[in-house]
Amino acid sequence: MVDSSELLMVLGAIIIFSVAVVNVNRGIARNELLMVEADLEYTAVAIGQNLVDEARVKAFDEVSVSSAPSQVPAGFTGTNKFGGANDGETYPLFDDFDDYHNFTRTDTTVHGIYTTNATVTYVTENDPEHSAGGKTAFKRLTVVVTSPFLSNSVTLSYVKPY
Repeated sequence: MVDSSELLMVLGAIIIFSVAVVNVNRGIARNELLMVEADLEYTAVAIGQNLVDEARVKAFDEVSVSSAPSQVPAGFTGTNKFGGANDGETYPLFDDFDDYHNFTRTDTTVHGIYTTNATVTYVTENDPEHSAGGKTAFKRLTVVVTSPFLSNSVTLSYVKPY
């Protein structure tokens, strides 16, 4: 007959092995989740960077599309006129940087649906993170990309000098 102490050791070994397997499976599942999240964030960054790249090659201001303004920065467009609709322009026919103000776009990818929102503000060279409150020779485009599958939104900024 088998000694009961051997049976207890076998049961203990099975319990320890089960706990180890559960922890390994939990680690594998967590790594898979992190990889999927990284793919989603990479796609969001690519979508946002695409819009930044598109906007950065446009003219600085509506008044500088065809020629230099008479006064810098006083001759630039006021913030109340930012946005393509104020100039009668529609996407993708924007011709200047501030046309992207209050612009929203939805992209469908293999990773899901992403919504991109853009805003443009005047900023100063010394404080590009905050709105200047008036016309300057610098504009900042802020692009925020969201998705229902992302835990956080992705934000990109670009400062365009005149």
